[in-house]
Amino acid sequence: MTYQIRRHSYLLPLSEHWDQLLDQMPASNINMRAEVLQAWYDSERGRGKPLLYTAWHERQLVAALPLICSPGTLLVKSAPNHSGQFTPLVHPAHPRALAAILTRLFSGPTVTADLTMMPGDDSAVRALESVTCEVGCAMRQIVTHNSGYVRTDVADFETYYQGLSAKMRKNLRRDERWLSAQGDLKLVRFTGTEPEFPRIYQQVLECEAKGWKGQAGTATLNKPRAQVLVNGLLRYAISTGNLELYVLWVGERLASFRLGVRHGRTWCSFTTSYDPDLARGAPGAVIAIKTLKIFIEDPTIDQVDTRGVLEDHKARFRPEVRPILRMLLYRPGIAGELTKRAHQDVVPRLRRGVRSAYQGLRQALGSAENAS
Repeated sequence: MTYQIRRHSYLLPLSEHWDQLLDQMPASNINMRAEVLQAWYDSERGRGKPLLYTAWHERQLVAALPLICSPGTLLVKSAPNHSGQFTPLVHPAHPRALAAILTRLFSGPTVTADLTMMPGDDSAVRALESVTCEVGCAMRQIVTHNSGYVRTDVADFETYYQGLSAKMRKNLRRDERWLSAQGDLKLVRFTGTEPEFPRIYQQVLECEAKGWKGQAGTATLNKPRAQVLVNGLLRYAISTGNLELYVLWVGERLASFRLGVRHGRTWCSFTTSYDPDLARGAPGAVIAIKTLKIFIEDPTIDQVDTRGVLEDHKARFRPEVRPILRMLLYRPGIAGELTKRAHQDVVPRLRRGVRSAYQGLRQALGSAENAS
C-alpha cells in the first residue's frame, strides 16, 4: 500500500479531513482538534517552526504527525514540556502510514523525534513500535509523569463520596461551613455565550494571577503565549457549545473557578484556581467536589481528565492513574545511534555532576556562613 506524504505549515485548511481522522481514533483528545492545535502552533511562533506531516491514501487522510522544530537544532518535538497534549494520529487500518511519515522525516536533517503520547492511546504507541524496525530507527520509551482521570460512571455521588478518606470528607464539610459563614455560597455555570461572560472571564484571569500561579509566573495573564493558546481553545469550545466555566461565589466575591471543555464523554479540566484570601476555606477543593457531583450525576460524562502532573491535591480525589509516555525516535545510522547513547549515558552523567557540584557549593557556603 502506498501513501502520499505532504508537509504543511498551516492546519486549518485540513480541518474537515483532520477531524474525520480524529473521529477514527480509539482515544480522542481535545487538544488535537484542528482549531486548538492551530492555536498551539500560533502560540509557539518565534520559538519553533511548525512541522506538520500528513499521509494520504486514495484522497483520505490516514495519518498525521504534528511537530515543532526548535531553531538551530536537529530535534523535533510533539508537545511543550512533554504534557501529553499532542500525539500522532494513525487510522487503525493504516498503521504503516506512520512509517512512511517517519521515513520522510528522517530523510531530512532531523536526528531525534521527541514524541509524547496521550494516555490511553495504545493504538498510536503500537503503531510506532511496529514501524521503528521497518524504518530502521532506534527508540526509547520514558514515563515522564502520571496523569489522573476521575471516573464519574459510578453508581451515584454518595458511592464516590464515601470512597474518599474520612479525613478528607471531614475537611470538605468544615471548609464549606467556613466559606458559607463568609457569605452566601453559590456555584454558577457559564458557557461563554452569556453577555456578562467577558467580564466574568476577566475576573477569573485576575483571580488566577492573584494566587499561587501568579507567584510562580504560570498564570495566563503572565504568559502572552498561553493567552494565544487559551483564546484559541475558548473560540473552539464556545463555537461548539462545549465550554463550561464553573465559578464559586461567596456573596459577591469570586472564591474559586474551574474552566473546562466537554469532549466526547470526557470533561477536560484546563485550569482552576482560588482567591488566596479565602484559602482557609479551601475553595479550590470545595469547587472540585461540587463539580464532580455534577459530572457524576450527568450520564453523558464518564470521566474527568485532571490534566498535567498528578499532584497531591488532585490525587486526593481518587483518580485513575495513567502514565504520560515519551517516545524518543532516533534517525537510522551512526548519527542517531550516537545521539541515543548520549541521551542514555552522557546527559544523565552531566546532570548528576552538575547536581553534585551544586549541592557541594551550597554546603560550602553554609559552612562558611556558620564559621563567620
